Amino acid sequence: MLAKKVLIVEDETILRDAYAIVLTRHGYNVSTAANGLIAMDQIERELPDIILLDMLMPVMSGEQFLDESDILKKHKSVKIIVYSNISDREKVEKLLSRGVHEHVVKSSMAPNQLAEYVKNALHK
Repeated sequence: MLAKKVLIVEDETILRDAYAIVLTRHGYNVSTAANGLIAMDQIERELPDIILLDMLMPVMSGEQFLDESDILKKHKSVKIIVYSNISDREKVEKLLSRGVHEHVVKSSMAPNQLAEYVKNALHK
């Protein structure tokens, strides 16, 4: 069975690398992008099974990525987990209503916990 593909969209290099290492150790095929614009380019080349999307990034934010990529409309099988420090209930509900699979508060999550979220999302 082929490894599931995970795209990590995160501007903070340390977090992006830590998440990539952990998810690779859990058997996922991981690619990364420093912002939404780079992520859009990568998705054109290879569609991931799941996207871990930060919201606050330079060049193209997570929200702009969701607006401009149409990923949730074009590819219903792709799951998106928004992991950010956004805790405003209205903003989170808006994300979920747009088709985002889950929202996770980044500051309260260790990299190993992220692997559990990915595993659970892929098996739903």
